[in-house]
Amino acid sequence: MRLGSATAILVSSFVVGVTVPSDAAGQTPTFTRDVAPILYKNCSQCHRPNEVAPMPLMTYEQVRPWARSIKSKVLKREMPPWGVGQSSLHFSNDRRMSDQEVATIVAWVDGGAPMGKLADMPPAPEYPGGWKFNRAPDVVLRMPVEFQIEPRSEYPMLDFYVPIPWTDGMKLIQMSEARPSNKAVVHHITVSLVTFPPGTEVIDGQPFTTDASGKKVPLDRRTARITEQKLPSDMQIPREPGEKPDRLSSVGGFTTLLAYVAGRGFDGHPDGVGTPALPGQYINFNMHYTPTGRPEVDRSELGLWFAKEPLRKFHFRTPINERQHVNGKLVRGSIPDAADVEAGRVSQGATPTTISSFSGLPPIPPYMADYTVTSELAITQDITINGFYPHMHVRGKVAEYRVAYPDGREQLLFEVPRYRFDWQERYVLSEPLKIPKGSTLKYRAVFDNSANNPLNPNPDKEVYWSEQSWDEMSLGWIEYTLDKQRLQKR
Repeated sequence: MRLGSATAILVSSFVVGVTVPSDAAGQTPTFTRDVAPILYKNCSQCHRPNEVAPMPLMTYEQVRPWARSIKSKVLKREMPPWGVGQSSLHFSNDRRMSDQEVATIVAWVDGGAPMGKLADMPPAPEYPGGWKFNRAPDVVLRMPVEFQIEPRSEYPMLDFYVPIPWTDGMKLIQMSEARPSNKAVVHHITVSLVTFPPGTEVIDGQPFTTDASGKKVPLDRRTARITEQKLPSDMQIPREPGEKPDRLSSVGGFTTLLAYVAGRGFDGHPDGVGTPALPGQYINFNMHYTPTGRPEVDRSELGLWFAKEPLRKFHFRTPINERQHVNGKLVRGSIPDAADVEAGRVSQGATPTTISSFSGLPPIPPYMADYTVTSELAITQDITINGFYPHMHVRGKVAEYRVAYPDGREQLLFEVPRYRFDWQERYVLSEPLKIPKGSTLKYRAVFDNSANNPLNPNPDKEVYWSEQSWDEMSLGWIEYTLDKQRLQKR
């Protein structure tokens, strides 16, 4: 194939052999005809007004000043961001550009970045109300108060509770999205469902109970036990005779809706699958604020989209953390409850020692570049995995998922070779992955506490396991359904 001068990109040290398609040979691509469709497909979800990206890329006027920077980023494969390296799986949210798409952008920039004909411009993707899904939410919930963030050193995790607003029975939440009103101060949001003990009163988003003297006292966050959730009898997951309750089908596995961090903040599940939510429950906004040095305010919100009939299954999630090894040595410590791990719930007055005991992991030593935690999860019934979410903090380096099948085969599912705390991806499968009973899921996380880690604030310090960014977490989440579950028609 004869290459036009605009496609001679072999001078780049990043991409070799990428060429413009033959139908574009000798013709400079234009924004309206060739480049806008690529940006709309791969970039617009983040690069649009009031979103996480630093600039919108929806119009020619917005894109043209960034043309050379865009060329550099796509050649280096830094944009669009995507973490997966080796993999035996395919992902529906893989935003990577094809070689052909990269070559088109390079040729457009090298050809002077022309606009083209307005008649060639495709319709821009629609985001009703700014939400990421292609329709407005069924319900929008806001934090009950506008919270004031003062210019201080740090804030603990804060909880705000909002009652479920509907009264017509259980609904399956198929999609959800959390949105801060002030992105500058919101480090992350974890949204979950809780069921308070009888007699609890929620005032301005805070739960209170009444003591023996009749005085209202704050309800400890641990008292809102997720295991108290009661499902209608026709929604219970049946057990075989003699079958004991197991972790994979526990209520705690479906009480977390989603997490908002850089790189994510919206979750969607297959048709007919979702998180069950009941009247009488509360939505918990678990907020992590980072002060900016000046007074700020935030009132984050949550959009919910309900699954349509026929309803099929509950959506579950749990971390792989039953048996854990550190640098090859088995850790003989207590394994925490899944929901407590996720929310970083440690008791008031916890010390570094008790925090490490809580997590089941010893601290990371100073200057250690390859602190490796491997974790396992026994699969006690047939499940179908729909997605994964590895989570670490600033010392996170590598994440890897594997499965060992009952017949002895072991399969690498995928690896994230350069984990990024500033862009935490949720990896959604194109095709569900069946995992049979008797298998073992394995998760490997590598941490870099050395001075070579540019994000490491204190390489000379031990690192403990807790909720702040300078602490660490090792959580390899899976999202799944139970093969045996069949919801009855209501």
